[in-house]
Amino acid sequence: MQEITINSPNTVYINNITYTVESQDINTTLDFHSELQKLHKINKSMLFDYFNNNNKHAKAERVKACGNILTFKHYKDINVTKLDNASLCRERLCLNCNRMSARDNALVLTKATEGMQLKHIVFSIKNCKSYALRDTIEHMKKALKYYLRSKGVKDYYQSYEITYNERTKEFHPHIHILTTKESINISARELNKQWAEAVNRFMGTTYKWLSCKCKDVDNNIAGAFELSKYVTKPQHFNEKTIPIFDEQLKGLHLHQANGLFKRRCKDVKEIQTEQEKEQQTFLNNFDYELVSYMFNGDNYIKCE
Repeated sequence: MQEITINSPNTVYINNITYTVESQDINTTLDFHSELQKLHKINKSMLFDYFNNNNKHAKAERVKACGNILTFKHYKDINVTKLDNASLCRERLCLNCNRMSARDNALVLTKATEGMQLKHIVFSIKNCKSYALRDTIEHMKKALKYYLRSKGVKDYYQSYEITYNERTKEFHPHIHILTTKESINISARELNKQWAEAVNRFMGTTYKWLSCKCKDVDNNIAGAFELSKYVTKPQHFNEKTIPIFDEQLKGLHLHQANGLFKRRCKDVKEIQTEQEKEQQTFLNNFDYELVSYMFNGDNYIKCE
């Protein structure tokens, strides 16, 4: 049987995120990055109020319970601790679920791009008002597809990031893509000009140039994590923006693999699924005890 490496006695893996156990067993507090958890607590409160006030009570309850109790299977004989249930809400605007999803995506993309020489391009556009956010993103999608096809680029991974300007109350959507280094060889000046022409084609604008950034990727891991970031910066999820993001981003796919990247990501996910099955088959040979932790506002404390 192939050897399966599972987490050591003093670590816990949750959706591919490593957390520290402060002693050699699971009977003490878990250090779950408490500062992020405090931010998540504020985010949950705002999301709960928003959904509850808009008669989305089921969503509100899922958000309220998200990550409050973590239940693990602890296999004493082999010193292995494995997450069993985290009650995740899986809402797009939940910081906790965002963080886990981003990490999962990054790990898949890291494996999928092993051995590849990559280029990272950011396609930007002028800031837009909240009511125009969805239409702007849709136009950008069409412009990007048109532009890359015109360049013969079929293999790429794309993701969308949207930042918020508190001073102007405007949103700044931009598209990150990873592609092979040889796919596009163009000066920054020409890239800015040609991207503007592509956007003008679908938006009816008359831009002479739009800012783009293009660089070779020196570290594929860093590149994969950059393409797997949150939809927006954590501090941009607030009472003003949550209703806008929820309405304007509904149903939009903000991460997408194409061509070679799509095939490679699919292969990595299939391997991960098979490894998970093998791991579970191995663990089924051992008895376990259920151990639960509850978040108390600062950290996770074991439930007695």
